[in-house]
Amino acid sequence: MPVKLNRLGKEKSPYLLQHATNPTDWYPWGEEAFSLSRKMEKPIFLSIGYSTCHWCHVMEKESFSNEEIGKVLNETFVCIKVDKEELPEVDSLYMELAQILMNSSAGWPLNLILTPDLKPFYAVTYLPPFNSSGMMGLKEVSLHVGELWSGPQREKVLFQAQELIDMFEETFSVFETSSTMPSSKLITYGAEAFFRAADFIYGGKKGSPKFPMSYHLDFLLEYGHLNEDSVAEAYVDLSLDMMSRGGIYDHIGGGFSRYCVDEKWFVPHFEKMLSDNAMLSYSYLLGYKFLSKPEYRIICEETLDFLMREMLSPEDLFFSAQDADSEGKEGEFYTWSYQEIKEVLTPFESELFFEFYNVLEEGNFEGKNILFQHLSFEEFANLKQISLDKLTSFMKDVRKKLLAQRDLKKAPFRDDKIITAWNARAIKSFLFAGFAFSNPIYILVAQKSMRSLLEKVYQEGRLYHRYKENEVKYHGNLEDYSLMIDLLFSFFEFGFGAKYLKLALKLLEDALTLFQSSEGGFYFSLDQGESLLFRRCEFNDGAEPASNSLFANALIKAFEITKNHKYKQALDGIFRAPFTVAAQYPLSFAEYLKVLMRYYNAKQILIVIALDEKESGKSLILEYLASCKHLHFSVIWKHLNESFEDLGISFLSEMQPLEQTTTFYVCDKFKCYKPALTLEDLKKLISSL
Repeated sequence: MPVKLNRLGKEKSPYLLQHATNPTDWYPWGEEAFSLSRKMEKPIFLSIGYSTCHWCHVMEKESFSNEEIGKVLNETFVCIKVDKEELPEVDSLYMELAQILMNSSAGWPLNLILTPDLKPFYAVTYLPPFNSSGMMGLKEVSLHVGELWSGPQREKVLFQAQELIDMFEETFSVFETSSTMPSSKLITYGAEAFFRAADFIYGGKKGSPKFPMSYHLDFLLEYGHLNEDSVAEAYVDLSLDMMSRGGIYDHIGGGFSRYCVDEKWFVPHFEKMLSDNAMLSYSYLLGYKFLSKPEYRIICEETLDFLMREMLSPEDLFFSAQDADSEGKEGEFYTWSYQEIKEVLTPFESELFFEFYNVLEEGNFEGKNILFQHLSFEEFANLKQISLDKLTSFMKDVRKKLLAQRDLKKAPFRDDKIITAWNARAIKSFLFAGFAFSNPIYILVAQKSMRSLLEKVYQEGRLYHRYKENEVKYHGNLEDYSLMIDLLFSFFEFGFGAKYLKLALKLLEDALTLFQSSEGGFYFSLDQGESLLFRRCEFNDGAEPASNSLFANALIKAFEITKNHKYKQALDGIFRAPFTVAAQYPLSFAEYLKVLMRYYNAKQILIVIALDEKESGKSLILEYLASCKHLHFSVIWKHLNESFEDLGISFLSEMQPLEQTTTFYVCDKFKCYKPALTLEDLKKLISSL
């Protein structure tokens, strides 16, 4: 008998498709559902989640698949299901409103009840189908709300919903553009706030659960390097080291889980996200470069290899996530029994492996073993009196055996939609790692993925947010534009041609038009009429950096390259808008502080490479740029007689190869230096700054 599909059966989102056979009469987010709610005067049941969310799976199975629950929901509400990764603007807005309603933090699944004009008056996360163990069930909640809505209490409900919106609007208005720019002192103040919140034993932020907020570490690493602050550098080193030793890291297949439930990075929530691994691979690349730690190169490479092996689509784009669950159990794919490992390895291999990765016969987690290291490779090699190279090679061979064995298991579910911003992050990591490690495979992956991403998500002059199965959907948001612009600049700076610069500036101009707010800063999403209660500017960091800070990074790069003061003016607006709040809550403004630090860095430079006819020494120049430890620099590659006047970059016209050889022009914020005619002269000049 064929399975009956509800309206979600026509969607592409894996999360929505997971609910396509529910008896609940789900609608996707959109005017069809809103109109029906208004016409029937029914409240809206809004349920938000994502495909690799463990408790979303539980609620789908227990509650939304239940015929009795479906009947009650359909009679009481117009039901809407949202994939938070497809509509982040909807998720972030209702998450904040839910936290006010619940007077606590919230997570997913996120379930709210809205008036027909989309104002929430009830919010909750996971609910069982029926009352259980002191927790109200979804049926009882629905019936109770139905009684309130159909009786004299409706007016009170509507009044309270409006009160919430009024209060939220008042809170939201705190982001008022300051008349002054934040000073550089805010950067030091912010760094000190991060130190107060830091866990100097296990790394990361104090307490649990523990998230690998990689962009926090990027800020502190840059701060430490720029200010010669050994505390900042030591803290970043500790955090990167402890994460790579812990259970949050997949020691067999590479890559990181979403977070850990404990403070020691031991017990992960085993789901793997593209965004996290793209950011973390880049953080370990920076750790390798600025902390001179070869082991961080290995972690970066293993993470990128995981993305290539398990997350790269046939179209050379990266899938969104892998589930924590497999075979009905969270972490089943990643944990090991003592006996499983013994059956794969020789007795000698087992003995050493068990000791290094803390494997116990009785298990160290619910009868199984989470692999983690107490000691670094170097410490363990010294303990066992063997060479570091020998230990590293040995463990690499052993892990290959175990990876082959693990691949025989049923793999976790994979969310195969393509998110523009997350792909831009991943491609940038491959591009930078390819040049930093002289790895042509990574460079080729970056090139092919970039080509495919532009082909799929940039159509008819418009950037889209999501691609799947030859369909693009949802106009790109500010994060999509910002990270794509940043990636295009990176391709230009690694010598792939002026076409990338031109497209970066085209997208930048589009974003200035599409997202500009009148209050300073830029809106996260396009104006969507009545489909969103508010069109908001996102300044606070979350699981990822705030979109305004990402756009500030694109603007500062554009200004450094073009000297167009329109970009500086827009950048100043972003800095001024949340200044007061950033000074009060700097922990929510790591990316903002990082861009502000670049803005105030007097040693920020522009390098113009005027190539000779033969493009002499280009590969050696690229190798140097990838390894250069000067913190903030931009690069313009200028081919012989190439003009950038059509882009408004007129100052380049005089910068030509001298003595018929590739010539380097270096300028800081206030002056230009004598042109360098050799790469060695360039190195000496930059090291002297």
